[in-house]
Amino acid sequence: MKNPIIHFNEASESSFVSNSALQTSSLRSSSRIIKTTDSARFMSSTGTMMTQNDPEYTGNFQNKRTPLLFEQDTIVSIAYYEKERKIRLLKQFVNDIRVLIKQDEFIDGELSKSEMYIRNAAENDQIDLVIEAMMEVYSDSLHDTHILEGILSMISSVSYNLVYPKGQIMAMGLLSNKELSVRDKAIQCFERWNSKKGIEYLKSLECRPRWLQKYVEKVMMYLERDGED
Repeated sequence: MKNPIIHFNEASESSFVSNSALQTSSLRSSSRIIKTTDSARFMSSTGTMMTQNDPEYTGNFQNKRTPLLFEQDTIVSIAYYEKERKIRLLKQFVNDIRVLIKQDEFIDGELSKSEMYIRNAAENDQIDLVIEAMMEVYSDSLHDTHILEGILSMISSVSYNLVYPKGQIMAMGLLSNKELSVRDKAIQCFERWNSKKGIEYLKSLECRPRWLQKYVEKVMMYLERDGED
C-alpha cells in the first residue's frame, strides 16, 4: 500500500507554518530555561559561577560536590586509615610479644627484653594497644606455662594504673592456673604493682598449697602498710 499523500491548502499551510513558528519559539524558550536552570545549579556555594578549577567542580551539573561532602569524605578516609593502621600494629605487637617471650629468660631481679618492650610501649603512648595484643596472646596460650609467666612478668613491670583493667583481669585469671609457678607469678604481680587497689582482689583468694596462701596474706599486709593509694 502506498503512503497517502497529504495535501496542504493555503489555509492549512498557513496554520502549519504558524504552529511550527510557535513550536520553534517554545523550544528556544525552553532551551533558555534549561540553560538558566543548569547555570543556577552550577553556582558554587559562594554564589559565584564555578569553573573547572573550582574544588567543587565535578563536570556534571547533577553531581556538584559541596564542601560539606568533601569534609565528610575526608573524615571517613581518616577513620578507615586509622582502623587499618591499628589492625596492622596489633598484628605486629602480637608477633613481637610471642617471639620475645619465647626467647626470654625471666629471672627475679633482672630486667628481661619483654619487660623492656612494654616499658618502651608506655613511654611511646602505645601501652593500650600492647596490652590488647597481650590479651590475645594470653587467650591463645592458656596451656603454655612459659608464655603465661612472661605475660605476668611484663604486666607487673609497669604501674597498676597503666595496665588497668586488662592486666588485673589476666593476673586474676591465672591465680587459678593448674601450674604452681604461674599462680606464684600472678600473686607477684600485685606485690610489684604496690597498689592498695589490689588488696580487694587478693582478699577473695584461697590458695593451695598453704605456703602460697601465706604469701598472699603477706602481700596484703605489705600493701595495707606501704602500698600506694
